[in-house]
Amino acid sequence: MLIAADGRLSLNDQGLMVDAALAGEGLAYVFEAQAWSSGD
Repeated sequence: MLIAADGRLSLNDQGLMVDAALAGEGLAYVFEAQAWSSGD
């Protein structure tokens, strides 16, 4: 499946999404447990 996404960054890995959001790249919609575990 090929999907054209608008925007600068598209990810399918929740860890990378959280890292990108913490770096100021935008918002991340992830499971709460994933967001809390990223502070390790």
